[in-house]
Amino acid sequence: MSEPDDVLPALKREWLVMRLVLLIGFTLALGVGTYLGVAARREILLLRAQVARKIAAEQKTEKQMHAAAHDFCPEAVSQAKSLGVLPSYATLVEKRPRRTSKPGRYLCIARTPAALYGVIGDFVCPDLKDAKCLSLFAVTQGGKSGGVIYERH
Repeated sequence: MSEPDDVLPALKREWLVMRLVLLIGFTLALGVGTYLGVAARREILLLRAQVARKIAAEQKTEKQMHAAAHDFCPEAVSQAKSLGVLPSYATLVEKRPRRTSKPGRYLCIARTPAALYGVIGDFVCPDLKDAKCLSLFAVTQGGKSGGVIYERH
């Protein structure tokens, strides 16, 4: 069986149109996918750069805080003495502060011949020469009759 001659050119045109539609559709899909992939990659790279800058700034601040930590306890005890909540003859047990459960808040141990004291302060900024960088939070007294002597509200 042979097809009439007038149908064959129409079928060739349909196959050509179908191939063109598929080729154009595939090319458009590939182009859109590539564009979206490049745009998403650029966004990811921008977000990574932002996060990296933020982490670097936090690490720099943490290093500054760590470097200033050896001055923290003497300054905290000095502030507690100046407020009158710690006896003037109290001395530090340890020079390095201890971390507490709250970030930026540290505990220093001081003592007198009669009692132990916990001096708790907030590390606000690395320059302890500035009075605003250390904020005294609480002073506690250890032992059986101990308790909170001072607490900032």
